[in-house]
Amino acid sequence: MSNYIANGQDHKTAEQIRRQYLEPEENKLDQLRKLDEQVKKPGMIVALTLGIIGALVMGGGMALIMAYGNMVAGLALSIPGLLILIVAYPLCRAITDKRKKEYAPRIMQLSDSIMND
Repeated sequence: MSNYIANGQDHKTAEQIRRQYLEPEENKLDQLRKLDEQVKKPGMIVALTLGIIGALVMGGGMALIMAYGNMVAGLALSIPGLLILIVAYPLCRAITDKRKKEYAPRIMQLSDSIMND
């Protein structure tokens, strides 16, 4: 063992390194933001996924019509793509509304405690 004696600068360096490995403390506002994200994110992911798929399917059908003049196959592909697009937003709202009801008590409790502090 060495007889090393740490000075003030060594203590500061050790503290800086130590802070990098500590879990960050979460305050109430951070918790509220995370809960809000948990409510909104799943519906948004579903809507974006359906929107992208619907747009690609509909675009494929339109390409069949415009590039190859195949009206029947183009419409057979475009109409389902359009229906997928139409369903995306209401499905997003339904998922978000369901999760709002689920998370509302905790969000209201946390926001009340923030506003009353």
